Amino acid sequence: MYDLNKIKPLPEDFKNWIESQLPPEPIFFKNHKGYSDLLCGHCGERSTIYLEDGMEDIFDIPWEKPERNKSAVCPLCNYEGYYEIGQVTAEHRNYEYFVLVQQDTDGNLVSRCFEVLQAWKKGLEANHEVIELERYVQSPGKLIKLRHERNWYSGETYWNELKNGHMSFSQRATLYEEGPGYDFKEEIKTSNLPYYEPNLYFDIFNEWGYESEYAYQVLKSLAIYANAPWSESFAKMGWTNVIKNVMWKDGSTALLNKRGKTLKSQLRLKKGENVRKFQDYMKIKPEKWYRVLEILQLSERRKRSFSQEEFDLLMSLYQIKDADEPLKYMTLTQLVNRLKEYKAQKEKAEKRIYAETTILTEYSDYLKLRRQLGYDMTNEVFIHPKDLHKKHQDLIKEQQMRRDSERAAQMEKQYDGMVKAYEMLCKKYCYEAAGFIIRPAKCPTELIRESQALHHCVGSSDTYMRKHATGTSYILFLRKKETPDVPFTTIEISGVKEKEPRILQWYEAYDKKPDEQILQPIIDKYVEHLKKGTKKPGKRAKAS
Repeated sequence: MYDLNKIKPLPEDFKNWIESQLPPEPIFFKNHKGYSDLLCGHCGERSTIYLEDGMEDIFDIPWEKPERNKSAVCPLCNYEGYYEIGQVTAEHRNYEYFVLVQQDTDGNLVSRCFEVLQAWKKGLEANHEVIELERYVQSPGKLIKLRHERNWYSGETYWNELKNGHMSFSQRATLYEEGPGYDFKEEIKTSNLPYYEPNLYFDIFNEWGYESEYAYQVLKSLAIYANAPWSESFAKMGWTNVIKNVMWKDGSTALLNKRGKTLKSQLRLKKGENVRKFQDYMKIKPEKWYRVLEILQLSERRKRSFSQEEFDLLMSLYQIKDADEPLKYMTLTQLVNRLKEYKAQKEKAEKRIYAETTILTEYSDYLKLRRQLGYDMTNEVFIHPKDLHKKHQDLIKEQQMRRDSERAAQMEKQYDGMVKAYEMLCKKYCYEAAGFIIRPAKCPTELIRESQALHHCVGSSDTYMRKHATGTSYILFLRKKETPDVPFTTIEISGVKEKEPRILQWYEAYDKKPDEQILQPIIDKYVEHLKKGTKKPGKRAKAS
């Protein structure tokens, strides 16, 4: 966490400067037939002016009809301002934003972002509140984002360091550039980022139609320069496409090494010939830089050189990273041929058109699952399945079954009380009527299987297992008598803390109730049966 004690005090005239930048207080008006109601933003008093002869007010003159943005004078305090449309009985607010860039005690640059709220309300004089919303700490190769937040329970405010998230400050801010003992350009030159050239980035912003105030461009470009030191040299080389792509992420991208000292390391490339190839592409296809760099990095990871034909094929793919897994087991030519084969196969089966990138994503995921599940990846049967879609779905189910099996074993140990309490719960909750049986869940594994079969959440989290094991509530299975092992309906009933049993919820598959007219009467009679503590109107089912 950044040490907030490193932040220096504000320049002595900063708050006075903010006040000088605020727009003047308006005089709000609402026109009526023959008169207008006014609310002065300066003194906060309400008045009425008359606009026609014969309706003169205490000032004995007819007033000119108010219009928005025209000069105005308050009849009560003589404040000279301008007219603004608005309800004279309501509160009016205006927000202004300001930026101060100063060094911390370590010489790093801190961009401090302020919001000023101007509020005008009947009976109150004009006032404004200054709040520091965000701080961006910029040092070579590092950007720290701090946001001023409030704990809504305690009311305390604190600075939260954001691990993710982009710059969210207003684009219409004003920059504090000069004052007693402060000069923005000098602050930059004597900091740990002395070579930051704002105009270099502003030209790129303007080239790409990035419209914003000067202060916001300073904020954005400083963040990019600090987070991606390579951006300065890239900008000087004319690689503006790279800057444009990363400026939305404040200079952050996994494709480039922000701590690299040389161009080769910055591009995450090891071979000089690949660096030269990238430079050549930047001259003819600069807008494709991201795709080109991905292919060159893939080439080095796979330790193979791509022919121009293969390079062009990879350039046509939507997600180059999806080719990484297949290329572990085949050549690019083999991959392309298989993609065509699977594409034709899927289009014939489903009678619709698919893009090759969709097929590649599925094939890549299939191979990754095979590898993760421990299959022999030298077996051609696994590498080249006849029906890709079916085998992919089978692997997804197998992976889920393995995860569920591991989780079930863990839950059986954690909630072993469910098994111990089963026989006792059966004596109270087992029931049979109208061709249906109701019984309690026996163990965590049953809850997981119930959740899988009916596609709801009873076994997907620990919540219901914990409730069942502690007696907070119990999970019951309602099933057809002829198929007692086939999941049908799941019931949650109140636990030991409630005097009388109460159904908390019940659902069939997908959290729906298609058989509600049949099942609800049975469940209602079941609750009455539990309340009476007798076997009527139904009879107890045997525990299975």
